[in-house]
Amino acid sequence: MLVALWAGYAALAQRPDPVPLLMLALYGWVPIALVAGSSRAGGPFRSLARMGLAIAALWLPVEVGLLHGPSLPAGAHGALNATPLVALDLGLLLFVVAAPVPGLGFTFAFDRRDLGSAAAALLLFAAVAIPLGFAIGFIHFHPRPFQLLSWLVRAITVYFLIAIPEELLFRGLIQNLLEKRWPGGGRRLASLVVAAGVFGAAHLDNPPIPNVRYAVLATLAGLAYGWCWQRTRKVTASALTHGAVDGILHLIF
Repeated sequence: MLVALWAGYAALAQRPDPVPLLMLALYGWVPIALVAGSSRAGGPFRSLARMGLAIAALWLPVEVGLLHGPSLPAGAHGALNATPLVALDLGLLLFVVAAPVPGLGFTFAFDRRDLGSAAAALLLFAAVAIPLGFAIGFIHFHPRPFQLLSWLVRAITVYFLIAIPEELLFRGLIQNLLEKRWPGGGRRLASLVVAAGVFGAAHLDNPPIPNVRYAVLATLAGLAYGWCWQRTRKVTASALTHGAVDGILHLIF
């Protein structure tokens, strides 16, 4: 259905290149085959190998740039790459609808504890990461002029196309899976640290490769996001912290 939607959009935009659509179709088929179906959907964490393969099939093609999906609006200068949006839609269809993952926490019903945890995680991360970022030369103070509409559009884009997809993957799936399947005691701390390390390693491919400074700070950020998710059990709450960090990095530093 998603591919049919994009095919119609591409035809209307007079960009009927079939290759990206075929790639999207193949991309969607693999995790669906691994997760969906009545025998599998009842216990998505029952098979560690199959779940891990489904997560990898959902994440890695986007991470390494194998997919070049539609842009919004098509052909416009500075158009938005809609591939992460397709990945998010597919992830929600799989892990919220078809094979609901226990404890994923995809809800926008926030209470004061959720908002407080997101704010606390942001402050704790900032207290460590800003001095460290200056010390290692990763960030420099360079605020952009305040433009309400531009900042608002940036905040919405970051939250829905960066923060929520990444929190769905790294906290709702990877950290959640590790926490439920970790042997023995200490599973909350172990799953938090390992998921944060994976999140940090995923930033090594940012230029200059390997970007160790970015990976170190991303690992610290992953600890903050993972702590927020553990307290709230909502990926949308940890995404508030995630989106705020990315927004501040872009607009202030």
